[in-house]
Amino acid sequence: MTDAIELTISVIFGALCVAIAASIYAKAYKKVASGGGLIPPPAYRSGDLVFALMLAAWFGTSALSGFLMKESERVVDTGGIIDGGAMFIVIVGLIIAFTCKRKVARSFGFFTTGPVKVIGWSMLYLLAAYPLIVLGSLLAKILSRAEPTSQGIVEYFMTTEDPTNRLLVIVMAVLLAPIAEEIIFRGYLYGVFKKYLGFRTSMLATSALFALVHLHFPSLGILLVLAICLTLAYEATGSIWVPMIMHALF
Repeated sequence: MTDAIELTISVIFGALCVAIAASIYAKAYKKVASGGGLIPPPAYRSGDLVFALMLAAWFGTSALSGFLMKESERVVDTGGIIDGGAMFIVIVGLIIAFTCKRKVARSFGFFTTGPVKVIGWSMLYLLAAYPLIVLGSLLAKILSRAEPTSQGIVEYFMTTEDPTNRLLVIVMAVLLAPIAEEIIFRGYLYGVFKKYLGFRTSMLATSALFALVHLHFPSLGILLVLAICLTLAYEATGSIWVPMIMHALF
């Protein structure tokens, strides 16, 4: 009887958390869908669309080839982490070089809000995202009927005994990846596709691409939900720092 009561309370509490989280993000979605998002239309041109499509195609084909590889061939090691970090730095550098004369980065919202508000918004939207992420994880587990596994970089961090390698993972996962990936996926690709394809298509396309490039099938649903939440938080606050901090904390 006690177990049944505890289960009932847990289900009610979980449903309440999901309802509150959904209402927060639904409000953000309605605001953006009605044209009330805080990310202004940047000075993107047809060349940006071509460049963005090239980046998206490269990410997509790389992800596809990664999923087609044998599990034993997708081993995470120090060299791979360094190569991945270097790749992100190069892509961000290309984006900056391609857009710097038009001052596109100003539209990302780097300097629109003070640090206190940014941190507060980041914590709020991340806490609101967690019930939705957990729900997405449960649904994915039920549908796939597969046991959840950790991403390769997480397993590498847990198994390596070299403190230098652990520090490398921390720098990559908590500092470099959130900054680089948010500039690439939310700041640039989302902004370009939003201008030419519309808000909904851009959000879904860049979120799906974001989930795919992590090359971890059990996490696809979780990462898709996270990416959608990051996009909505970005639009609702007008600051790229918010999804960056959310990403780093996650």
